[in-house]
Amino acid sequence: MLILGAVFNGSTVLLPQFLQDMMGYTATLAGYAMSPAGFILIVMMPIAGTLVAKIQPKWLIATGFSFIATSMWISRGLSLDIDMRWAIWTRIVFSFGGPLIFIPINVAAYAFVPKGKNNAASGLINLARNMGASIGIAGLSTMIERRAQFHQSVLISHLTPYDLAYRTAVGSGGDRAVGLLYGAVQKQAALMSYVDGFHVLAVGVACAIPLVLLFKNVDRSKAAAAPVH
Repeated sequence: MLILGAVFNGSTVLLPQFLQDMMGYTATLAGYAMSPAGFILIVMMPIAGTLVAKIQPKWLIATGFSFIATSMWISRGLSLDIDMRWAIWTRIVFSFGGPLIFIPINVAAYAFVPKGKNNAASGLINLARNMGASIGIAGLSTMIERRAQFHQSVLISHLTPYDLAYRTAVGSGGDRAVGLLYGAVQKQAALMSYVDGFHVLAVGVACAIPLVLLFKNVDRSKAAAAPVH
């Protein structure tokens, strides 16, 4: 739940931020790109509830994490040439995985908890999810800033008067050409930092899959699953 909170909230901040800062989308357009995924969540929730009565929760959770890891891996293909359809489809793939985790993870968590301890278990689960959300948003935001600075320093190291490509780009444009070139470097560095962010999310989710398979099998007829909050 900690990992899910980090990835779900971190990616929900990262993609709209990219669309607005790098692609020039308004907040409304960025919201449009995210909204179709919400309908997938609505459709998938009852399906996941039905599946959890037939399939061991750990297999559903592993499948859900696989969808999310795939979505994050595809998101590494960010470029300044993507359109809204690309953003919509990557988020839709993500949304197929979310319900396959939310409901089964509650079943798995409460299956071995005495009924008198349900409130304590609920508190721990919500704490883990909220901590994950804070870690994901703060960690990714910090990472984006630092990786952008790193990539900028690497790119600028190649822009010297001794570099033929640099002299060709600047030409006789003087300071204005240098300013435009620096702006392009900043944009490319920022783009590479977003790619790094999605790469970290993809690897983190993929690493969680084998851990899920260590879960005990649940007697689903006796599992006291709490409602998803």
